[in-house]
Amino acid sequence: MTKINETWTTRIQQIVKPYVGAYIDKVNKMAEQAHARNDEEAASDLQVEIRTAQRLVERPDRIITISSAATPTTSLRAQGFKEWEGATYISSVNNTGDEFLVSYQGESVPVRLLWVTCPPLSVHGGAQVKMCSDYFGLDPDDIYLLGKQAQVFTDAFLQGRPLKILTRGNKDPDGHLLVAVQLEGVGDFAGILVDNGLACVNRPTARAKNSRRFEEMTLSNLKEREKQARQRPIPPGAWAVSPDQEKPAPSANTNSTAN
Repeated sequence: MTKINETWTTRIQQIVKPYVGAYIDKVNKMAEQAHARNDEEAASDLQVEIRTAQRLVERPDRIITISSAATPTTSLRAQGFKEWEGATYISSVNNTGDEFLVSYQGESVPVRLLWVTCPPLSVHGGAQVKMCSDYFGLDPDDIYLLGKQAQVFTDAFLQGRPLKILTRGNKDPDGHLLVAVQLEGVGDFAGILVDNGLACVNRPTARAKNSRRFEEMTLSNLKEREKQARQRPIPPGAWAVSPDQEKPAPSANTNSTAN
C-alpha cells in the first residue's frame, strides 16, 4: 500500500505541476501589479495564495481544492461576506441554473449566484435570452435548451450536499439573495458551471476600489476557466455547438457584487 500511495502521489504531482505552475505565474503577475500601485495588502494576500498553490503540489491529496483557490473563503470574508454553514439545496420546478432555493436554519431562502448568469428557461426571457445568445453565439431556441441543461445540472450537483453560503445580504430586484455557493473539496459553484459551459461570466460592476479589484480578480479567474473549457478536445455545454470565436462579455445584470 505504501508503494501504491507513493506511485499515486508521483503521478498526480506530474499531472498537476504544469497547471499549478501556470496559476502561480498568473498570481505572481497580479502581485507585481499590486506592488506597482503600492497596494501592499493585496500583494500580501496574493503571496499567501502563491504559497497555498505551492503546497498543493507538495500535498496532492489536497489538489482538488485548486479550483477554488482564486476566491478563498478568507478573501470573501475580508470583502464583507458573511458565512452560512450547513445550508442545503431545495429542489423546485422554478429553480434555474443560477437561481434556486436553499434551506438555512429552518427557512427557505431564494438565492441567485454572483459573477455568472445561466440561460433562462424560456425563449421569452427577453434581455437575458439576447445576452446569452450573443455571449455563446447561439440561437434563442438553443439558449432555452442550454437553460434546461443548466437547471438539471444544478439540481443534480447540489442536491443532498452541504453548502456554504457567502453573502453580503444584498438582493436583486426580484428579492433573491445574492450569494456565492461553496462546496467542500470543489470550491465555488459558479466556477463549476463555467467549467461545464453552462454560464456566462458577468462584467465587473463594483464601484468601490477594493470591491472592484476583488471582483475583477474573481471574474478573471472564471474567464480563465472558461478558456480552458473551450480548449478541451470535446468542449462542454454551449461550447460544444458554439462557433469558435471570441464572445463579448454580457452586459451587467443584477447578480453582481456592486456596492
